[in-house]
Amino acid sequence: MCKLSTAKGLSDGQTKATFSSENRTFLCRGLRLFFHLCFYLWNTLLCFSEEVTSCGKLKVVPSFEPLFTRKLDVLEVIEGRNARFDCKVSGTPPPKVIWSHFDHALTESEDVRIVQEAGRHSLIISHVTNDDEGFYTVVARNAHGEAESSAELYIQEPRPAISSQM
Repeated sequence: MCKLSTAKGLSDGQTKATFSSENRTFLCRGLRLFFHLCFYLWNTLLCFSEEVTSCGKLKVVPSFEPLFTRKLDVLEVIEGRNARFDCKVSGTPPPKVIWSHFDHALTESEDVRIVQEAGRHSLIISHVTNDDEGFYTVVARNAHGEAESSAELYIQEPRPAISSQM
């Protein structure tokens, strides 16, 4: 909706404008508003009509649904070590990101950190155990849509220390 001001003393008019260009400022001209004033004076109906042309500036901001430019990768981590899932997502407005493990939403805790920096998102799990194994999903949402990426975390048994006795 492009809201434009009309001449002094008259109310604002509205018009719907659609533009396919990105990040440009447009000057809207030619909005025609008709104002009618009718009243009775000595039993005679008097009507006046005036046409007003308005103009204003409209900034068109492009909007895009979320898109993963880097998706999650499958991880294999030794039990007790840290696991880090990384992804990169774009979208306008910037999407909100939600992480989950087997459809259970994750929040930050002592062992779980969620990091976000300029479109790059990371889930860091400290001291992984067998309970952390499984599917992880990241969902990115904004007003124009959503996208998701999933990957599996495999936990490997710690390797026994090799000692040589002679």
